[in-house]
Amino acid sequence: MNIKTFFTILLSLSVFLFSNLTRNNNTVIDSKTNLIWQDNIDSKKKNVKWANAVRYCKDLRLDGYTNWKLPNIIELLSIVDKSKYNPAIYSTFKNVSPLYYWSSSPYVSNPINSWGVDFGTGNDGAYNKSHSIYIRCVHSNDKK
Repeated sequence: MNIKTFFTILLSLSVFLFSNLTRNNNTVIDSKTNLIWQDNIDSKKKNVKWANAVRYCKDLRLDGYTNWKLPNIIELLSIVDKSKYNPAIYSTFKNVSPLYYWSSSPYVSNPINSWGVDFGTGNDGAYNKSHSIYIRCVHSNDKK
C-alpha cells in the first residue's frame, strides 16, 4: 500500500467515525469539519471545464450563503463513503452523479491536470482541465 492510499483510507475512516452530516434544503452541513456542501440539482447535472468550475463556485449563491469555492482534494475525499459503490458518497447527499468531480488541487507533476474524485468508486485521480466533469462546491461555515 502506498502512502497516498494509506492517507485516503485514514481520511475516509476518520470522516466515517467523526463526521456529522445533516441536510438543510440544498446543502449538506458537516458540523465536525465546519463545511457546508452544495447539494442542489446542479450537483448532479452541471459538468464543465476546470476554469469554469472555479468560476461557478465563486459566483454561487445558495441557501443564503456566498463565498463558495471549489473544494480541495482532501475536502472532496472527506465525503467519500468507501463502503458504498455507485455512488460512493454518504447517503445524506441526494444529488449525485456516480462520475468524476473536480477539486481545486493542482496535479503537480502535470499542470494541465487537476485532482478529482470518481464518485462511482470513490477513487481519486488526475483529470485534464480541458475536460468537462461535475462540480460540488463547498463553503466554510465560519463565514456567510
